[in-house]
Amino acid sequence: MTPLALPIRPIPYLDESPASLLIRAAENNGFVSVLQLLSAYKFPSQSDEWLVASFVDQTRFAKIIHAMGLHKDCISLAYRRTGPTSKSPREMNGIGLAERLFRNSANVYCPECLKEHPYWRKVWFILPFATCNKHCIRLLQDCPSCKQPLSLTRNRLLYCPCGYDLRQGKAEMADPTGTQWLLSLIAAQDQDALDRMLWFWSALREVDGLENGTAAEARRLNTTMKWCRGDQCIDEVLAVIESRAPYIHPRLQLLPFLREKGDLCDFAKQILKRHSAFVFATPPRQHDGQLSQEEAAAALGITSWQIRKMIKAGQIKFITAHHGRAKLISPNEIEQVLRQLSETQQIERSHQRLSGRHSLTGIIKNILAGYARTDGYDLAEGLMTLQLSGMVEMVSSTPDWLTIPEVATKLDIHPVVAWSMIKHGALPSTQKIIGRSKKNVVHIRDIEAFDANFVTAGRLARSIGASQLTFAHKLMHVGVKPIAGPTIDGMMVYLFKRTDLQCIDLIALKSLNKFKAPPGRRHKGIKDGAPSGILLSEVTKLLGLENIQQTLMLIRKGILEKESSVGRNVRITKASLEGLTRSLADPALVPISQAVNIIGTSEIVVYLQWVHTGALKILNLVHWRFVHKHDLERVLELQRNYYTSSQAGRFLNVHRSHVPNLERKGLIKALVLQGSRRLRLYPRKDVEALTVTQ
Repeated sequence: MTPLALPIRPIPYLDESPASLLIRAAENNGFVSVLQLLSAYKFPSQSDEWLVASFVDQTRFAKIIHAMGLHKDCISLAYRRTGPTSKSPREMNGIGLAERLFRNSANVYCPECLKEHPYWRKVWFILPFATCNKHCIRLLQDCPSCKQPLSLTRNRLLYCPCGYDLRQGKAEMADPTGTQWLLSLIAAQDQDALDRMLWFWSALREVDGLENGTAAEARRLNTTMKWCRGDQCIDEVLAVIESRAPYIHPRLQLLPFLREKGDLCDFAKQILKRHSAFVFATPPRQHDGQLSQEEAAAALGITSWQIRKMIKAGQIKFITAHHGRAKLISPNEIEQVLRQLSETQQIERSHQRLSGRHSLTGIIKNILAGYARTDGYDLAEGLMTLQLSGMVEMVSSTPDWLTIPEVATKLDIHPVVAWSMIKHGALPSTQKIIGRSKKNVVHIRDIEAFDANFVTAGRLARSIGASQLTFAHKLMHVGVKPIAGPTIDGMMVYLFKRTDLQCIDLIALKSLNKFKAPPGRRHKGIKDGAPSGILLSEVTKLLGLENIQQTLMLIRKGILEKESSVGRNVRITKASLEGLTRSLADPALVPISQAVNIIGTSEIVVYLQWVHTGALKILNLVHWRFVHKHDLERVLELQRNYYTSSQAGRFLNVHRSHVPNLERKGLIKALVLQGSRRLRLYPRKDVEALTVTQ
């Protein structure tokens, strides 16, 4: 059986809130709450959240109005969204107001307005609206008698459940200038000015640490008004920051401003430039919450690339308990880094921005390891201005640790040979600060162990006055195999085990004239034939490379092959060179720079959207990078027929993160590209159809 219309149906006021209308309907018809009223008409409301959602959905609110038999004019009291998602701005007086600007409870009011007309005004639900512009008094919040919040689902509009008449509340006088300014922005429908006001107010609300009472909201609105009118109001925010600086680093406090661009970031930097000296309290205050990598980078004053380098170097750690897709960072990690790298004594000095020659992670590593002292950084600019006061000076190395020249003397080898051994892992080494520089050192224990077990071919040859290279080949001829050397692992000299030499007569071996040389070695008396392959220098010129090192890189990557030879000259096989030149001249391959211009975006976007998602495969020839034409044509076809989430968001005037919500609702479908990254693409026709249905 369909319930009958309400016997007593309230008439709506033009600027009445939808919550006020339902409370009056419940009160006039004897219901104990708004929830009971809705339940009587078969609406499945069990919470305030369902009710708030109805106030911003005119379709749902219209069903409530029609079921209760209320006039159709009541439908207009509910808000409309300017976009398709639940986070789209609410429309009010023809302008969009962001969702975070609104209160979702009916507990803020002007007692004088209630005396004149007993209903809840819509503007009272706007958070910065904290002063009545008509009566010049501060809006009251909650019940003045019992101090309890006024429920959104109560059944008496003008009375608290404790019996107190809300119209009798005593409010203090207040300056309505801020409220009048806010209402003027809404009345003028100046969306740009309102958005600018919203971003500053939102950031200030996170920074100031004030409660959400009407007095605090009035103070925030007045500060926002001054800033929008050109008054920087630095002193007001600076006073809040300085009082908490010993416990919370100023850059973390101002993160809501620093993570933004333009005027807001500049405002935070001006505050930090005025910040006076402070001493950190011990221990620091523990922070709640989580930061994205971009937010952590903004707090440190570095780029996203540098924050990833610090994470890779272990200087910043992710939150290990977080199981979501995004890797988040604890604010405590950022607080610790900012404290550790601050100068020990607050002295005014000029901090220069780091040049591209300096590694930020390397500087931080030296400071944290105690190899260098920090001179701090510019508070306004962050770690990009981090300075060192110099490396920590050590008088001399520890006797147990020897530098490379000392190792060479100890082992009777050339220092370059000692360096080659360290490079190839034959001698374990570490780095220590000697004087004012960092050097590779080897412990005396490891040197003695090496000398007891191994010997170089050169040292053996010198001991009997023989040629080093020839003597090494003679040892290999009689069956003594080296464990390292030029033809084995690239070490500069051949290295033998002493145990393998115990039964070898070195003097007799020196007089050995007939022995089997390594493959490719030409004996005396054999006529020199024409060498095969092409000289390394000639290959460099043929390929148009700048230097031989670039050609050697092609060899290391396996793109070019060396001819097997014991000669000093490096030669490249003709087959590998011809294969490379064929690839470079292949008409089916398009250089990556040309592909970027064809796609019409930047190279980094091409990699993120198309290469890492598997749509484009890169042929990487070290100094040349190509994509196949058929892969490029496929990307162009996808561009013509699909939107990315960012493009779809811009087309629908919503944030890109709301587009997947439309997919979950079945309004659009997605094509998923899956590689090392995932990219969701949305058909243009489906996205464009949404604007027609709205």
